[in-house]
Amino acid sequence: SALLGCLGEIMRALCDFLDKLHVRETLARWTRDAEASGNLEEAKEHRMIWQAVSELLEVSRLEEGDLFVVGCSSSEVLGEKIGTHTSLEVAEAVYRGITRVLKMRGIRLAAQCCEHLNRALVVERETCRAFSLEQVNAIPQPNHAGGAFATAVWKQMKDPVLVESL
Repeated sequence: SALLGCLGEIMRALCDFLDKLHVRETLARWTRDAEASGNLEEAKEHRMIWQAVSELLEVSRLEEGDLFVVGCSSSEVLGEKIGTHTSLEVAEAVYRGITRVLKMRGIRLAAQCCEHLNRALVVERETCRAFSLEQVNAIPQPNHAGGAFATAVWKQMKDPVLVESL
C-alpha cells in the first residue's frame, strides 16, 4: 500500500506536469480541427497518440533534452507481419504524432532502423554532437534498409544523421 501511495503521488505529479504543458488541450484542439476539416483519420490518430503517450509517460521519467527511441514497423502498425506491408504513409503519420508530443516536452527523437542497417538510429546532428555519438554513413530506405519509419524521420528532420548506437 505504501508503493501504491507513492505511485499515486507520481501519477498526480505527472498529470500536473502535463496540464502545465497543456498537452491534453493541444491534442484535443488538433482532434477538433481535424474533425472540422473532415479528416476523421487524423482525428483518430490524435486520440490514439494521447492514449499511447499517456501510457508511456506512466512508466517513464523523460525530461527535457532526453532521448526517446522509437523502433517502428509500419507493417505491424497495419496489423501485418513485420516487413511485409511497408508504408511510408503510415510511418509519416506515426512520426507526426510522436514528434508533436515530444516537441511539447523538449524531448529528442531517435528512430531505430531495421536489422539491415544494424539497428542504427536516425537523430538530428545536434543530438549526435550533444551526446558524443558515433556517426555512420548510410541513408535509410523504406523497402531495402532502414525501414519506412526511419526513412520518414530522415526526410523530416532538419539535419539528420545515422548513429551506430546510443
